[in-house]
Amino acid sequence: MTRPNDPADDRVVVVGGGLSGIATALGAALHGRSATVFEAAGLLGGAAAYSGGQVWVGASHVAAREGIEDDLDRAERYVRDIARRHPELLDDQAMRRWLATAPEAIRYWEQAGAVSWTVIRGLADYHAEADGALASGRYLTSRPFQGSALGPWRARLRVSPYFRTGTTYEDMFARGRRGTTTAGPPGGDVLTLGAGLVAQFLARALREEGVEIQLQARVTELLRDSAGQVVGARAETAAGPVERFGPVVLATSSFDWNPALVRDLLGLSPEDFGSLAPDSVRGDGIMLARAVGGAVARIPATCVPMVPGWRLPDGTVANGPEYAMPHAMIVDGSGRRFCNDSYWVDLVPRALDPADRHLPFFLVVDEQHHRKYGLGSVPPGAEYPAGLMTTAPTLRELGRALGVDGQQLEATAARFSEHAERGEDPDFGRGSIGFVNQFSGDPAHRPNPVLGPVSEPPFHGLRLLLVGTGIGCSGVHADADGHVLDESGAVIPRLYAVGSCAATTTFGSGYNSGMALSRGLTLAYLVAAELGGYLPESHGSAGDPRLVQMADGQEGGHHLSRLLHGQLVRRHDEVIQAGVARIGAVQPVGVCDPRTISPVHQAHRRGLVEPAVLLHPAVPGRPRCHHPHMNRARMPGQDDRADPPQDDPAGGSGELPERGLRRQPELVLVVEIDTRHLQAEQRLGLGRADQQPERERLSELVAGLRRGDGHRQLFGHRGRDGPVHEGHVQLTG
Repeated sequence: MTRPNDPADDRVVVVGGGLSGIATALGAALHGRSATVFEAAGLLGGAAAYSGGQVWVGASHVAAREGIEDDLDRAERYVRDIARRHPELLDDQAMRRWLATAPEAIRYWEQAGAVSWTVIRGLADYHAEADGALASGRYLTSRPFQGSALGPWRARLRVSPYFRTGTTYEDMFARGRRGTTTAGPPGGDVLTLGAGLVAQFLARALREEGVEIQLQARVTELLRDSAGQVVGARAETAAGPVERFGPVVLATSSFDWNPALVRDLLGLSPEDFGSLAPDSVRGDGIMLARAVGGAVARIPATCVPMVPGWRLPDGTVANGPEYAMPHAMIVDGSGRRFCNDSYWVDLVPRALDPADRHLPFFLVVDEQHHRKYGLGSVPPGAEYPAGLMTTAPTLRELGRALGVDGQQLEATAARFSEHAERGEDPDFGRGSIGFVNQFSGDPAHRPNPVLGPVSEPPFHGLRLLLVGTGIGCSGVHADADGHVLDESGAVIPRLYAVGSCAATTTFGSGYNSGMALSRGLTLAYLVAAELGGYLPESHGSAGDPRLVQMADGQEGGHHLSRLLHGQLVRRHDEVIQAGVARIGAVQPVGVCDPRTISPVHQAHRRGLVEPAVLLHPAVPGRPRCHHPHMNRARMPGQDDRADPPQDDPAGGSGELPERGLRRQPELVLVVEIDTRHLQAEQRLGLGRADQQPERERLSELVAGLRRGDGHRQLFGHRGRDGPVHEGHVQLTG
């Protein structure tokens, strides 16, 4: 098909209304682009809304302001260590981009008013033994949020069936996760964890007039023009098909509810697999990408975050921390334990080991467990519903009823119980993982919150499943910036992936709770910035061929100024100061555009330019900059002419107005920006005598562009560390 020629229709088309999809649409709107979110289900939030709302970030400003020390080198050592089992699966560039950009992204979202972050104190990295692990400080979540702030959209938000509404991590750590699920509902409509995180982003997105959200709109086709380029998407709705045109961002979750993809990518049948994710998680993003030539990257099933769960009598799947609590153990068909059965990170690779598979496997508990904890919706001590648990007076009889070697089950329970009394597990290390003990154990049980003897009759057991959470790991192959790749590794223009439909090559074979949401929010930040023509602070690279080849009019490459910002601000210690000022501060007809002002602010933050460059030509009627990295937005009751605070010369207030600045007009052409720089210098009084060589170099560049030269050397500048960085640009407009 052919897309309409009306440029007003060229919006950002987001497939999936989960956290990363909403964030992408919000980011696009803040950068001046309209966005449409197509959500297949009738509720927003996706798998993220069902989650614990954990966002894993190394060296964040949130940890720093709470007095926790961390650094990116240490975070990188941790990710590399947990991914060492299959180093070939780790995309080094994607990993580095994520780690470096995540702190910038979560700061941006907070400054944009999309979330208020807090550290989940006392929650340790999964792999405490790994190099670079941190005992506390990398898990972030949102502060409690009043659901009523969403207005009519509150009824369109998913709320997790696995966490009591309003539960906080402080509650869980004080009473145990199971203790919070069996308590009565709190007063009011306070949203926390995953639902609260999504709610805050949704509330902020709803304030942007350029964001359109369509529910019960399942995207069934990516639209392409006569040349095969992606130009939009078609969604099926109750009112018929709906089409939107523009670059497409795949923000769906994984493939949990697609049995064919589960068998293909995980090698599991329905008898051994279930899902906690919403049933709208059907692999749509993967199938849409495949249909236009997108590649799928495979991660072994042994590396996928799946947890033990069980099938209820009505056929639905449930999960809870009960398998990790005292007086419980997991055995295979032989009646033997085979892993640290409180910890999926150990259970999954051992259960699915191709050379020593342990399927099916079973949960075995005693009456102490039943009396103290119950199971899922069954309160402590209540009768199990018919068809859920198998009960027997002895372990031997229970084994026979489950199809397990009963004699061996007795021997296994005897050894396990002997050591559990002392709070230890010399066979598999149950009770040694701080994250599990804190998140899933019974804080009142001593000496170990996840260990207790399985010794009091009657005994109860059931067959377990491996249960997905919407993070399949295998998925759409995307690069470090979220561009979807084809089988040859080439970028498919105008197609991006930010959700868990994208393969987790960012972490390879390693995973830690919170990494999926962290990557999703980071990619949403990167993709929205690119589509808005703004290069994020962490992203400059003189050696990246995509940056130096971007041409005027190409999607994601709005003009030479974007290239200059990334390289001048990020790649040089001794930056061409006047060059940044001239290119960043000159605005066509005085309009303040976030794609050009933000990098100037960043340069000032790093001490590379003087505060004077943040002043703009005095043009009557020039709007204030509505962006957290620009002049602070006018708040109610505040004089629009008020000076910015002294501690922030750029005027970054962390607050935004009800509506973001629309594009009016587009950036001028490259040549127009560059040919104005001398006049701008005179008007703003920029430049010093010692910058004369840099001014002459820029003048030479402009002269070359005027002559129509193809590739021109942009600059060659020796930084303090010695190497010479060079960049080139081709004029096409």
